[in-house]
Amino acid sequence: TNTQNQFQSKDGPDEKDSLVLLKGNSSHYLEDNKEDLIENFIFENSTILKKNRYSLTFHCKFDFAKYPFGEQSCPIIIHFKIPDKYHLKLVPESIILDEPSFGMFHITQKTIDVVRKKYYDRLGEYFIIELKFAQDISGMILTVYIPITVLNIINQYTNYLTGPGMLEVVLTINATILMTLASLFISTSNSLPQTDYIREIDYWLFVNFIYPFIIITLNMLSYMAQKFGCKNKIIETGLQWFMRYLLPLFYIVVNIIYYKQ
Repeated sequence: TNTQNQFQSKDGPDEKDSLVLLKGNSSHYLEDNKEDLIENFIFENSTILKKNRYSLTFHCKFDFAKYPFGEQSCPIIIHFKIPDKYHLKLVPESIILDEPSFGMFHITQKTIDVVRKKYYDRLGEYFIIELKFAQDISGMILTVYIPITVLNIINQYTNYLTGPGMLEVVLTINATILMTLASLFISTSNSLPQTDYIREIDYWLFVNFIYPFIIITLNMLSYMAQKFGCKNKIIETGLQWFMRYLLPLFYIVVNIIYYKQ
């Protein structure tokens, strides 16, 4: 979605709009405001070339569902109402941007085409400009993805601690990491673009946040099964098997699905 705020001819001290008469191998620059020359005279075997540079301010609507992955596309449609009697041909030359990046995004592709078709019941010449943006995620890899993943790997290591008195160690490590993840979860969420919908990174953060809580809960259930002398060893064995093998497998699958996008 694009909202056109400013669209005007730009006449700078060094780059003025030009009106050129091309005939054969020669070119003649015409003075400004010579529209009467164009409309009242016919130049045989010649072409009149009019160059204009325009400054455009626009707004783009981005979809942050897959943030920070993927590209954001920003199509800009400019309509030129040109009567057929003028026999004009619009030729886009180039796109000049003040900055190569906008905030957290940098431009990966820019294209411009001219088409003659009907948009919203209006037939005319249209400039179709498309800009594609992407974010450099190296900063998030170092400050979000690697720290959170390493912390949960440490959480998983505690599932392999066995022996008397290990429950207190497991609970202490996981509780400490849970508080650290809570701090990372809040700071990361506040730094993300604010949206009115849940993004995929929100699901990933939530899974990583509850991971130590799941480990604490499973270890407590295993401890209670041992303390109260559960006759059916299948429950205790099943809990240990789930903590040591199924739980890390679940974590790996979630990360593969998330990073595969």
